[in-house]
Amino acid sequence: MSKDKQGNEQDSINNPNDKFFKKLFGLASVVRDYFDHLFPKHLAAKLNLNTLELDNTTYITSELEEYFSDIVWRCQFLGKETAVHICFIFEHKSYVPEYPHIQIGDYKQGAYNKQLAAKQPLSVVVPIIIYHGKRKWVEKPFSDYFGDVDEEF
Repeated sequence: MSKDKQGNEQDSINNPNDKFFKKLFGLASVVRDYFDHLFPKHLAAKLNLNTLELDNTTYITSELEEYFSDIVWRCQFLGKETAVHICFIFEHKSYVPEYPHIQIGDYKQGAYNKQLAAKQPLSVVVPIIIYHGKRKWVEKPFSDYFGDVDEEF
């Protein structure tokens, strides 16, 4: 739960884009369509989308609340009992984040910390950023942030 400038608790995100995306991706039919049409086919083929279940867990820490909202879906891998948490991270900035790998790393670490604190077995967390800014976001490997360093490092 976040607080406004006066310190009052708020139970919803003020940003209308966040509200829209949370409502949209809170619908199983939309999530299935996403996996059918936009998610890498070779990965979607490994998920049992019939087991999709909305999880009311949040993995966003108070430090990340300003930047992200999250929706967590859980499903099983095909032919296995193992669950995968599919966490939608909604990036609602008009610019490409400078260090998205770091932000995703924080997000995943928060998810694992919550699982450990609840004494749950670790599950795979797949964060997905949905970006809608005007500038084209060119995917960049994490190693590119370190300049001219040997790839082995």
